[in-house]
Amino acid sequence: MEETICLLVFLCFSPISAGDGIAHNCSEYVNEGLGVDCQCIDRAPVGDTRAYQVTWPGHSNTSRLKLSAVSRNDNGSTFVCLAERPGSIENTTFTLQVACELCTRV
Repeated sequence: MEETICLLVFLCFSPISAGDGIAHNCSEYVNEGLGVDCQCIDRAPVGDTRAYQVTWPGHSNTSRLKLSAVSRNDNGSTFVCLAERPGSIENTTFTLQVACELCTRV
């Protein structure tokens, strides 16, 4: 008789979502009541010395996006990471998906 073994596995990772020269590592889902702390990353090709000025307009003047205690009302909020350097402006977006117990769509 064969024995069946079942494992419950939780995977946690930081996805990379990108424009051509930038990316963010914000989590796909955030539990209600917890915060968000992620970065927008310059992915310029090796040897390209023209660094981007990276910001989250309206939220942060740096490459770091930090939100505290998100709620179900924040679900679906979109945050834009803007990267500027001479001759180039790029952006990538992060849409906050709040995971909560007994959530209903707002």
